Amino acid sequence: MSAICGTCHHAYEYSTQTESSTRVALHVEISVCLERNAHSLSGGKCPGYLISGSMKRSMTEGSNMSYLSYNEIPSKMRQNFILSGYRRLNCSAMECLISVFLPTSETFNFWTHYIPLLFFLYRFYHLFFLNAEFGYGHPFLLPMWSFAFGVSFSLTISCTTHVFNCVSLWLHETFYYMNMIALNVYGFGSVIACYYYILPTLNVMDVTRVSQLMQRHGRYTEYSVLVTFPIFIETLFFELHLSNATLFFYFCRQRTWLGLSLFFTVSKVPEKIWPGHFDILGHSHQWVHVFTSFALYDQLCYLEHGLNTFAKTSPPYPRFAGTVGPMFLLLININILMLWVKFESCGPCKCVRFQEHL
Repeated sequence: MSAICGTCHHAYEYSTQTESSTRVALHVEISVCLERNAHSLSGGKCPGYLISGSMKRSMTEGSNMSYLSYNEIPSKMRQNFILSGYRRLNCSAMECLISVFLPTSETFNFWTHYIPLLFFLYRFYHLFFLNAEFGYGHPFLLPMWSFAFGVSFSLTISCTTHVFNCVSLWLHETFYYMNMIALNVYGFGSVIACYYYILPTLNVMDVTRVSQLMQRHGRYTEYSVLVTFPIFIETLFFELHLSNATLFFYFCRQRTWLGLSLFFTVSKVPEKIWPGHFDILGHSHQWVHVFTSFALYDQLCYLEHGLNTFAKTSPPYPRFAGTVGPMFLLLININILMLWVKFESCGPCKCVRFQEHL
């Protein structure tokens, strides 16, 4: 039997004896073919994977949740050294939700974020609503609200990404861009909390932020490192260590977890050494999630300790304009940017496709 691509009229042959086993692979081949040709047919405005909903339904009609190998999915959905356990493209929302209870390459990516999310929500609930010393609206807790929102928002977006990234290629990319935005929201909330509770002078963070801006220009990279590193060492091993040993312990342990997370991110161990053996459980991305959660826990511990110390020194009350207010402004700016990208940078076909997934 044969199937013909509606765009380039290329015929794909397959036997009736292997029809059920090759149907998904055939759909992927036709999808790739459509993606290759639709760009030229539409004048370069609409990528090939944004085809009509009826065509997608006809391509996936009758197919159930299936696990594919790396050569049966589009290249943008592949993970390095993960050979199997992929979900098919164009899964429905219900299929995506069901897949978190099935052995796929994304299952434990989801759970290694969802379980920490529940844990941190529980800790934040106790901190804000069961705190005998401060009520949830106390000004001293405003910086912690910013940190709590950053952590919860980041973990929630990451969970959503790992569950629904196989709905379409466009949503696959969109979710991962949202994941990067969420990490920056977390970082912003973390800076606010550390400013009030840990290092009010913010020597390290100010210089680091300036250094990051300078690194955008190649000629300033070496200079920025030379400026940042000595101040970081001075604050870490002298100011922080001498002022509070408990903070120093949690701070160093957090950096240890982050170092391990960086190691697994870069090395891709163990799946790089034994490809195919850690496709479902144990690959590097899951270890990154685990060690990042440990780092967040240590950060919460030293922020809670810093909060108690901060409250005993009778400092000026934190204000809404310097804590939660900037976080709201950041979110407003992010939404404005997303709307601008949607209406100015996306073609009409993309906008229609976006509305279909709302």
